[in-house]
Amino acid sequence: MHRGPAWTRAAFRNAAASWHLALTALLAAVALGACASLPAYDDLVERLGSGSFVEVEGARIYVETLGEPGTGSPVVLVHGYGASSYSWRHVLPALAERHQVVALDLVGFGLTERPKGKNHYSRTGQVDVLSAVVDHFGWPSAHFVGHSYGGGLVMSLAHLEPDKVRSMVLVGSTVPVYSDKRRHIFGRRPFAPPLVRAFLRPSFVRRSLRRSFYDDRAVTDELIASYLERVRVEGVTRAYVGLTAPAPSDERFDDLRYETLGQPTLAIWGSHDVLIPSEGARKAIGRFPDARFIEITECGHIPMEEKPDELVAEVLPFFAEVDSAVSGVDPARTR
Repeated sequence: MHRGPAWTRAAFRNAAASWHLALTALLAAVALGACASLPAYDDLVERLGSGSFVEVEGARIYVETLGEPGTGSPVVLVHGYGASSYSWRHVLPALAERHQVVALDLVGFGLTERPKGKNHYSRTGQVDVLSAVVDHFGWPSAHFVGHSYGGGLVMSLAHLEPDKVRSMVLVGSTVPVYSDKRRHIFGRRPFAPPLVRAFLRPSFVRRSLRRSFYDDRAVTDELIASYLERVRVEGVTRAYVGLTAPAPSDERFDDLRYETLGQPTLAIWGSHDVLIPSEGARKAIGRFPDARFIEITECGHIPMEEKPDELVAEVLPFFAEVDSAVSGVDPARTR
C-alpha cells in the first residue's frame, strides 16, 4: 500500500492535520454549535449560485463554467478541504481566456447538495464526481488543477482513470491517502457536539485562515464570511460525519504510487506554506515520471487567493506546452 512521500511524514502529519482539524471543526461547529437555525440549502443556492448542476449518483454537484467550448483544452479546478469553487474566483476568468474552465464544489462543500449516503463523501465518491464532470461535458480528457485536499483527489483520479487526466497541476497538495487518513472516531455523531462547539467563533475562523496566508492582512472579514456561508447550511452535520467518520477504504487505491503517475505534472507551492511545507513536497514531486516544481515567493498555502496572477502565469504556459506536445504544434504559436 502506498504510504506517501517525505511530505506525508513529520511535516505533513503536523501541518496538514492541523489544517484538517481546523476546517472540520469549522464544519461541525456551524452545524452543531449554533443557536440559530441553519440557512436552507435552496435559499443558499438561490442567493449565491450563478452556475449549474451535474447529477452524480443522485447528488446535485454545483459547477461554475467559464470560457467558450472548444477554446483550448478543458480545465477542471478542484478546491481544497473546507473551501469551494469560490476559492478560484481570481484565476478562473484569466484561465477562461484560453480554455473552457469548470470549477466544481466537491460533495459536502459550497453549493453542492449534502446527500444522505455516506459513500458520496468518501474518497471514491469524490473521485467519481471528478470523472462524471468530464463525462458530462463530453470531454475525452481535461487538465486538472487540484488544491490541497483536491490535489490528492486529482492524483487518485489519475491513478484510476489515467486517460481522463491530460495533465495535473498540484497546488499545495496533500497526498492521495489524506482522504482516508484524516478520518477518526471523533467524526461519529456521539462525539462531534462536545468536540466542536468551542470552535464556533469568528476569532477561530480568522486564526485558521491566517495560518494559510503569508500576509495576514489578506484575511478580511469579507473573506471569512464568504468561506463560512458556503458551509453554514442545512445538511452540514451529514457532511461533517460523512467526511470525517471512519469508513472502508477502496482497495483500488492500494497500489497508487507517484512513480506510476505518468501525466505531465506541475507542482506549485507557496514559499511560506506552513501547513504543507515546500521542502518535503519538492522531494516527493521528484518521484513523478514527468513533473516540475515551482515555488511562489511570499505566499502561503492558498496561492489562488494570495498570488493569483503568479499562479496563472505558471499554469497557462504549462497547459500550452502539454497541448502542443499532444498536437505537435509549436508552443510559441499557442500563446
